[in-house]
Amino acid sequence: MTEKVNWNVDGIAELLLRVGQGAHEDFEKLFNRFEPLILKLVKEFDIQYHEDIKEELMIELFLAAKHFKPITTRNRGDSAR
Repeated sequence: MTEKVNWNVDGIAELLLRVGQGAHEDFEKLFNRFEPLILKLVKEFDIQYHEDIKEELMIELFLAAKHFKPITTRNRGDSAR
């Protein structure tokens, strides 16, 4: 029996796909989902760089969405066990 792959964890994959396909208005929703993690990462650096690092991470998130392709049991090339 094959397991169903849940690639759409809490809607994040759907947002990544939509942003990657050009729905730029959904980027704010996507960023809001990742903002707590981004803010946690930013705190590890000197306060004078917080805003720059936050902006860089936003850009990287946007670029990652452009290349996002979910892996499912259908397109992995092997069967789930």
